[in-house]
Amino acid sequence: MKKKGFTLLELLVVISIITIITGIVFINYRPAQQQLALNRAASKLAQDIRRAQEMAMSTRAFTSCSGGVQPSGYGLISDTNQPTAYYMFADCNNNQKWDFGVDSSAGKINLEKDITIEAHSGTPTYQFLSIIFTSPDPAVSICHHASSGSCTAQTSGWVRLRNTDGKTRTVTVNQVGQIEID
Repeated sequence: MKKKGFTLLELLVVISIITIITGIVFINYRPAQQQLALNRAASKLAQDIRRAQEMAMSTRAFTSCSGGVQPSGYGLISDTNQPTAYYMFADCNNNQKWDFGVDSSAGKINLEKDITIEAHSGTPTYQFLSIIFTSPDPAVSICHHASSGSCTAQTSGWVRLRNTDGKTRTVTVNQVGQIEID
């Protein structure tokens, strides 16, 4: 009578194969997780730029503008001194550029853990990059700001995000409002 079953050698081979596969998956888990976080952050930034564009096109009222002023545009601002966040704002004085203390913040958006804004177009010369959409056209104003507040208009702008592994993704907006992720 022949007994059915596995030999000790067969069991050891199967366990070794499972251990090797598990080790390979575990080693690649952290870098893959960081790359996914970087991709999510770049997509979120592009989505928030589109949201500012939609808010401007809908001529949404914004209650935080002083004197009940209806803003003509909404935008995002990137600050090199705050690499873990960016801000959405309403252009309360309707001059198609960001003005500290005049325009009203619509919210701070924090990036995911281990993701930072490495640079934006205009760095290191300019501290801020603003992207503003105005209605009804929908026109886009891209401006590099010095710390003094002066604005240099641009035809396109970009923000480069970086993870702790050194991998980067760049979100670009051109003069007609098209948004690309590279």
